[in-house]
Amino acid sequence: MEFAGNQTGAEEFGNAGSSICPGGTGCVAATTTAISFKDTGAVTFGVALPTANTTGRSNAGGGFFTGGTAAVYSNMSAGNAAFGNSTTYPTGQQIVAGVAPVACHFTNLTCINTFHAATCTTAPTVNVFDGGTNTGTAKICDATLDGTRGTVVTQAQTQPIAAGDVYGIYVSTQGSTCLTDQFTVTADISCP
Repeated sequence: MEFAGNQTGAEEFGNAGSSICPGGTGCVAATTTAISFKDTGAVTFGVALPTANTTGRSNAGGGFFTGGTAAVYSNMSAGNAAFGNSTTYPTGQQIVAGVAPVACHFTNLTCINTFHAATCTTAPTVNVFDGGTNTGTAKICDATLDGTRGTVVTQAQTQPIAAGDVYGIYVSTQGSTCLTDQFTVTADISCP
């Protein structure tokens, strides 16, 4: 494929030394950023990533920082739903899951009652999991509205997540007469 009169079959647009981090705080300059149009009709996007950032963590793995001493924190959310409805969310039902690219561990589990309009006799209990049998410490959701901003009760977690495992959050004990309450469930994760 010819691009802009280039007879060699490739055109590159480079920006050597550009930053790969917006804002530049704690970033290291990339060596090359390029887009190539080749005569094969393929479009190639290339970014040469630095081998280390300012925390000493390497990017040799191609996307996930490994090594170094600083932990990476993240969270996963099951969103907001009527997790107390035992018909839709029975005991054992996973409500969010993923596959771990690296070894991590859960640090906290939170369940917030965001909508309460009717009786919720027994709110659901949720828990984290790693694989089919490894679980954390269960958290009973509140049967009444958690309406005060800045106030939340969490359940500390230590459950490890092995690289390559399916991990997530599930309903460990279904709710009872709790059909309309809405709950937001999140788990905090630290890697490594």
